[in-house]
Amino acid sequence: MTQQNEIRPLHVAALTIKDFLGIEEMEISPGKATIIEGKNATGKSSILRALQAAIGGDVPLDPIRMGSEKAEVLVRLSDGWSIRKAIAEAARDSGGKMIEGPVIQKGPRRIVAKAHEWCVREKIEPLFVR
Repeated sequence: MTQQNEIRPLHVAALTIKDFLGIEEMEISPGKATIIEGKNATGKSSILRALQAAIGGDVPLDPIRMGSEKAEVLVRLSDGWSIRKAIAEAARDSGGKMIEGPVIQKGPRRIVAKAHEWCVREKIEPLFVR
């Protein structure tokens, strides 16, 4: 029987990426161990950067795929929670000059804090910690 406040290990149940870096649309349901392989410039690093942007908050300089107005990354976790990062095109003046940075919406940080807490308690090196 588990206690109500017990922290259980989390894993990514599904990762959905839309218009992020070079990825138009993709969904991955990782297993216990997932190998991402492919030729150069096919999106391997973009998958990891999308996951890092959603969980760790580190967004690449130009994350929106060319020709799109926004990018979105959705991480569904094994406990039913989801983290969503939506990035909209920055506002520009009539000359095309950027007025403000990208508009970023992020899911609850509480999930990341709980995962980090568990990693510390279990003496496991977390993958995405700022």
